[in-house]
Amino acid sequence: MRRTVVIVVAAAVGLALAGHAAAAPSARIAALQVALRSHGLYKGSVDGVSGPMTRTALLTFQRNHRIRATGKVGMATRCQLGRLGTPLLGQRVLSRGRVGWDVTSLEFRLRRYGLAAKRVDGRFDAALDGSRTLYVNWGSKAHDASGGSRASHRRNVSAGRRRRCPCHA
Repeated sequence: MRRTVVIVVAAAVGLALAGHAAAAPSARIAALQVALRSHGLYKGSVDGVSGPMTRTALLTFQRNHRIRATGKVGMATRCQLGRLGTPLLGQRVLSRGRVGWDVTSLEFRLRRYGLAAKRVDGRFDAALDGSRTLYVNWGSKAHDASGGSRASHRRNVSAGRRRRCPCHA
């Protein structure tokens, strides 16, 4: 009997942890939420969690644009989302005035460095630039295992080759 109780408790804890991990915030989902909000389909907060409101908005968007409604975000969906659907983070150099999926991803990740959650809108503005500066300054005080500055690594990461979205070519 005691062994059964231990197994049941262990299983319950495992399921609880698995459920929490599945609901962990994602910059990718946050970018999707901002893009869907710009189309008037997502009314919730930009929390990076793929919940029922995000899924419903995505499926509605896909049906409205005659994309196979799978609930998955592929190139066709991102192209139809417009400027907020492309490019992915790391595919171009970001600076003030840029708009896109990559900017939203960066904004979402920089919330812990002072960017207000309500500022996650996919537009690179002064508030985002200030949070980015805080992040770079924080990194300049810490060193990675190879002895190099994390900040210089972040500054020197080259932008990948941008694949043009067929919709914006």
